[in-house]
Amino acid sequence: MKRPPLDLARLKVRPLAERRTLLQVPEILIDPNSPAPEIDEITKAAVAEAVPRIKAAQARGASVMLMYGAHLLRNGAACLVSELMQHGYITHLATNGAGSIHDWEFSWLGASCEKVEDNVATGSFGTWEETGRAIHLALKAGEARGEGWGAALGRLITEDAEGFTHRWKHASMLAEAFRLDVSASVHPGIGYDIISCHPMFDGAVLGKAAERDFALTAGAVEGLDGGVVLVVGSAIMAPQVFEKSLSCVHNLRFQEGRQPVQDHTIYVVDLQDGGGWDWTQGEPPKTSPAYYLRFCKSFSRMGGEMRYVQCDNAAFVHHLHAALLR
Repeated sequence: MKRPPLDLARLKVRPLAERRTLLQVPEILIDPNSPAPEIDEITKAAVAEAVPRIKAAQARGASVMLMYGAHLLRNGAACLVSELMQHGYITHLATNGAGSIHDWEFSWLGASCEKVEDNVATGSFGTWEETGRAIHLALKAGEARGEGWGAALGRLITEDAEGFTHRWKHASMLAEAFRLDVSASVHPGIGYDIISCHPMFDGAVLGKAAERDFALTAGAVEGLDGGVVLVVGSAIMAPQVFEKSLSCVHNLRFQEGRQPVQDHTIYVVDLQDGGGWDWTQGEPPKTSPAYYLRFCKSFSRMGGEMRYVQCDNAAFVHHLHAALLR
């Protein structure tokens, strides 16, 4: 029997003050002046290789893109990334919906993350009044200004708009990007993120903001000749969004008789072992389990050079920060 859709407007939401929140900003935020943790020699070599390439990209005005998952924020890397943006070593941020949600919660509440298993069982997972309301209001206001998700939420945090006061702005990468006029894009999935569990849930508003941000990311890819892409802890969003962005760029370039994007380097950082495959040798056969690692396979097809680095995401960024700034 066909079932009617659920009436999400009837969802009961509760204040964040009632949530058992797992991560606190003062406990996780990495001090940029602190010593970076130990990493293996392969990762050290990758960082050493990346540094002159990033500096060369900066010198020629090419894009240096950081595409990251929510765990980079959860692991406390916000101040490291902010300082890299301040010095012009990152020119574009791209994250998923969860990355933007943690970004806002850290900046307003000073804390984020909940126990998924426990809260799904009680019907309270994601049903938090302030998170859903703040982000929807930011995107609605941003729509009137022609802003995408990243800029609209960065503005909300920076300007304390819509009745929200953000006491931990320094924990927000999107706010720092907005302050520095660094482009920042958010690439969500409808039903992927906790703001779907809210009576204000409006897929049209979310979709319009994400549409603008996809075009913004493609604009960053347009400037990638001789540039660098840092893919840090994003196994799904980054490869999927990047390959479509690059295809759009090539489509327009070829109409104009221009060359494809070239001379770019892609560093993919994740904790998984890369399938036991040497990705400098190209794509593995379909009989290899490594073939099904989307975050490696997709980027190995994107031209330029791809390096896979098995490392904790915050540790990689910490070492990159130290090498570039200290």
